[in-house]
Amino acid sequence: MTTVLFIHGTGTREIAYRTALSQIREQLRDLQPGIRVEGFYWGGPLGTDLHFDGVSIPGYQTSRGVLTTDLADETGADPTQVQAEIRSLIWEQLERDPLFEFRQLGAAVSTGALPPGFDQQWPEALEALQKPLAATLSGQRLAVLLGDAHLDPEFRGAVEAVSESPLVRTVLTADVPRHLPVLARATLATLLVLPAQTEAGSDALDDLALDPKKRDEWAGLLAEHLRDVRYPPDTRGVMDFAKHAFDDLVKAPFVWSAAHVATWRARKRRRSLTDGSSAAVGDILWYQAHGRRLRDEIARQAAGYAQEGPVVLLAHSLGGIACVDTLIEQAPPGVKLLITAGSQAPYFYEIGALASKPLLPAPRPPLPHALPGSFPRWLNFHDPRDLLSYLAAPIFQTPGSSVPPADHELDNGCSFPGSHSAYWQNAALWDIAKPVLRSLSP
Repeated sequence: MTTVLFIHGTGTREIAYRTALSQIREQLRDLQPGIRVEGFYWGGPLGTDLHFDGVSIPGYQTSRGVLTTDLADETGADPTQVQAEIRSLIWEQLERDPLFEFRQLGAAVSTGALPPGFDQQWPEALEALQKPLAATLSGQRLAVLLGDAHLDPEFRGAVEAVSESPLVRTVLTADVPRHLPVLARATLATLLVLPAQTEAGSDALDDLALDPKKRDEWAGLLAEHLRDVRYPPDTRGVMDFAKHAFDDLVKAPFVWSAAHVATWRARKRRRSLTDGSSAAVGDILWYQAHGRRLRDEIARQAAGYAQEGPVVLLAHSLGGIACVDTLIEQAPPGVKLLITAGSQAPYFYEIGALASKPLLPAPRPPLPHALPGSFPRWLNFHDPRDLLSYLAAPIFQTPGSSVPPADHELDNGCSFPGSHSAYWQNAALWDIAKPVLRSLSP
């Protein structure tokens, strides 16, 4: 009899393990009695836990998921801290959607039907955005920064992209001075998401994306440039305007839609967030430090089932890493097939973190890298939407059987992270795996 031994992945605990095992058994029901499905639940005896009830985690004991409705409750009503939180909230949203603020403002522009051609108007604010930066002192300073960063063409591209947006035109037809900082931030955020034309520009964009103070400075200079173009310069200095560019936003209602999903809300939920992620992260760290215990147990169980017939290791995520390591190190007899889904074993090997096949930093070995001749046939399933799945064939080959790992791309029908856990319900996986499993039956 052929035994399919299921090895689950990181962070899996008993309920999730039993659900996955039940799904696998249901999918392979038509192959019985020649094939049976067994499982190794290692998450219980070997999986990680917070042994001291989270005393190492700031706020763990007091953050039990109680959410507040006012940002001042989180910051102690400190105006400086409130403004810092607002900056963080806005940029966090702009990183995802450069027109985020305009979408929020656009919802309030009109509750009725807009007249024909309304979104085709060219507001004065966009005329100001098209003016050369050399026209104002603040624009000149920004031009120097852009030139030093080799981002002149990228900035022009961002200006054009923002200017062509019907949404931006619609919002800017309302003559509200505070829209100028919004326009400046949208332009800078668009700059960050556009592809760089040179390697130097790419490095500069990476640096800008990681420097919130620089983003604020550049957005402040651009906002001041727009203000000086549209209105006669007044007594407010460049840095003063940059400093206060967020003042209106602190009181703006649309900011709070961002606050509900942004980072500051997590402070009151650190306990629940930790509980939800600790097992997954902890299991990976534990495996890197003590993984031999898991590999030895996989080898022991595989050898036991091999006394009754061929063994198939069916592994998910970290379970796939453990199985690859086991098959390289110990080559348990009787294992005729390895099936991995959503596995990081190829990536671990490429970065030199695969315990059984370490790589030295230099010199780089040529591809492909051979697995031991005892390594069994390997089916590796991945989903482009599963950001934790990787390709095995470009990295490994098995000289003993002359059969390289076979990568199979699947569509699990959902986005990440759900895509990482949806393999066992995907009929396409079993359409590929079942003929191979049947071929192993005596």
